[in-house]
Amino acid sequence: MVYCQRPAKGPEGDPTLTVPAATTGRTAAILRLGAWAAYPSGVVSAIGLVFLIALYASFGVGAVSQGLVFGWINDVSAIVNGVLMLPIAVALHIVLRPHSPILSGVAMTIGIIAIAAITVLKSLLVLGALTFAQEIGPVLVAFLVSWSGSS
Repeated sequence: MVYCQRPAKGPEGDPTLTVPAATTGRTAAILRLGAWAAYPSGVVSAIGLVFLIALYASFGVGAVSQGLVFGWINDVSAIVNGVLMLPIAVALHIVLRPHSPILSGVAMTIGIIAIAAITVLKSLLVLGALTFAQEIGPVLVAFLVSWSGSS
């Protein structure tokens, strides 16, 4: 079964990257799941950003208790987004594997570990098992690791 075989345009319009043809139903299903997860992930990210801005705006005008509510909503959106990003990481690996199998595997592994760490830490914060001061350092490290793994 061929899922898609679409050339992407590289520099100067040359097709340099093609989406691999899925030869199994499992691979096609993972690609579809990753593609469909990207839509709600984008929406949840936008919602989280709105509440992050509201958090800092509330703190700026001295409405600390309201700001903490906005921060809690932002943290919950980060948890939901973490779950949504996992199939996206696997789908990207499937797309990039024919061009760079080792690097795409390493990037996927680093990404999944970082996403899982951030999701667990945010969950512990929301549940009250960690304070913000205990959670923020490891979350920043996980973000930096995920960024370094993707570059």
